Amino acid sequence: MKKSIYVIGLSRFTSPSGICRYAFNLTDILSGIDDVKVTLVVGKWQEDYYKNAFNWSSVNADLEVISIKNTSLSRNLWFLFILPILLIRRKANWLFFSFPIPFFSFLTPNVKIVTSIHDLYPFEYPQNFRFPFFNRIFTKMSAKSANIISALSNNTSESIKKNLPAYESKIVVNYTPFPYQSIGEYDIIEDEYYLTVAQHRKNKNLDVLIRSFGELKKLTKDKKKLIIIGSKGPETQNLLHLVQQYNIEDYVVFLHGISDAELINYYLNCSCFILLSSTEGLGLPLIESLYYCKYVICSDIPVFREIDELNCNFINLEDKPQEQLVALWLNGLNINTKFGIKDRRFDIDDIRVNYKRLIKFN
Repeated sequence: MKKSIYVIGLSRFTSPSGICRYAFNLTDILSGIDDVKVTLVVGKWQEDYYKNAFNWSSVNADLEVISIKNTSLSRNLWFLFILPILLIRRKANWLFFSFPIPFFSFLTPNVKIVTSIHDLYPFEYPQNFRFPFFNRIFTKMSAKSANIISALSNNTSESIKKNLPAYESKIVVNYTPFPYQSIGEYDIIEDEYYLTVAQHRKNKNLDVLIRSFGELKKLTKDKKKLIIIGSKGPETQNLLHLVQQYNIEDYVVFLHGISDAELINYYLNCSCFILLSSTEGLGLPLIESLYYCKYVICSDIPVFREIDELNCNFINLEDKPQEQLVALWLNGLNINTKFGIKDRRFDIDDIRVNYKRLIKFN
């Protein structure tokens, strides 16, 4: 008899985000394991982009759509009180949370729970949240209810040990899966541009990137644009104001909610990719850029060193990062020799073996 696995992808996002892509990729991984039946649970407001932006037809799993209000209160009440009833009725064997969610595991004693923890932002970077106290509580609840905590990197594993030491014995490391697509033919984008992929949050340092780009425009007649792909967030208004302040409205483009195919095309056509995060759990855009982009600039933080130490142009955020970035743009970049080469640590097939072992032995 097949094991029943439920993956919870229900979140606030009304267009594709990193969390949503992770839930989709996790479902793809699990549905490729023999003798399992996988169901991905999403909100009604998410149904369209899961089916279209993520190529849902390629995944051997069911999509269960929940019709509730897209508010924090409605979602959290559903996690706490309705989800347990659903799991019992469907006789689920495993429950995978794609991010920390408030849940009482004693309500579903026969269900084994895996919680994916991407990062410890609520503890290490609380300014990302409107009410970080609640995010900390939900993370602790999720860690307590889990049989297994799936950390997305060794760096995240160490952060969990530091901030949630009581749950250290539950931790396993499973990197974020990345479904490598063949580069092959792609559309040419006529404009030359620099690219970043990041939500509008403080730890992403998009303000540093925009200031650097603004200073570059003062120094040169470079017609390149800056394209910022990512969900709106607490920093959105500050970033728009900064663009106006530098008078570069015609050169900075904000995008969000694009399909995976469009995202790949932006990667392949960019002059270089930049990611200046102060902290990350892993950093899927950096993994993607090392496969799709010939030039990569990133901040010098431990988790990015974990991803790759040789092919990134590193910037020290503590030492005049704007000047460093402008200098790299003006004086040339070291080429990324991993362009078009798969990193087996992040390959879906290899990661699937880890999850197959996890399900079999627990």
